[in-house]
Amino acid sequence: SGLSRRIHHCYFKTYLWQNGSTDSTFTVSVPGNYYVTVTDSCGNISSDSVIVIAAPIETLDIGNDLTICQKDTVTLNATPGFISYDWTPNYNITNTSGSPTKVYPYLDTIYKLKATKRPGCTLLDSIRISLFPKTVLALGKDTSICTGTFIILDAGPGFQNYLWSNGAISQQITVSQKAKYSISATDFNGCKSTDTLEILNIFPNPIVTLAKDTLLCVGKTLTLNAGTGYQNYLWQDASTGSTYIVNTTGIYWVTVTDNNKCVGNSDTTKILAIVPNPSNFLVDDT
Repeated sequence: SGLSRRIHHCYFKTYLWQNGSTDSTFTVSVPGNYYVTVTDSCGNISSDSVIVIAAPIETLDIGNDLTICQKDTVTLNATPGFISYDWTPNYNITNTSGSPTKVYPYLDTIYKLKATKRPGCTLLDSIRISLFPKTVLALGKDTSICTGTFIILDAGPGFQNYLWSNGAISQQITVSQKAKYSISATDFNGCKSTDTLEILNIFPNPIVTLAKDTLLCVGKTLTLNAGTGYQNYLWQDASTGSTYIVNTTGIYWVTVTDNNKCVGNSDTTKILAIVPNPSNFLVDDT
């Protein structure tokens, strides 16, 4: 930087610098040997000199731009030996006034560093931290299943490898037990995604009981009752009431679904025959 050298004396009348300039001030911008000769009002001549040397070349380096996985933390190391460090912005960074420091941005961010080597000597550097696109892994909400059923947990495509809590390494697993199931999957950028799904309950299946196989009298009907409190009913002819009226021979069955979406085993009733009502059971008039 420029350096001004001023000669002060109340009797100096003339100034002569090494380059022939005659001002009382001489601005220096390059290293070298600088001198001045002065004459006072009495005619006395004096001279002085100063040597200006180049300061050592300083460098500041915080590394190349980086791309990291979401939720990862990276350590930034600046060139050591500076008396102060000032990081900006103050966003997901552990230390804004020192080195090393750790950053964990959730968005692409440019971190800037201003470092002071000594008073008047400040250097700047910056680094861009980018994030790999997130590969989505979602098993879904916790759920419950019915006795005798199962669900397929699918971690989805786009990963290089999979590791389930039960040791499986496939994209999908089939589960039927009450438990927590977790998955850690690594994508092709080396970024890991995790998720957990819990089977909360194993609900029992509903049990429906119809009347036993029977006979039906001529002109009579029989009401089959599948019970109350179920969400859905399905009879052999696709009717959906909780009761069903029969008046002919045949096989009748019903399936019920409860409020937990569990389907019970069907039950069946047979009407074996239509029998005549009793008649002529008294003797003739006599």
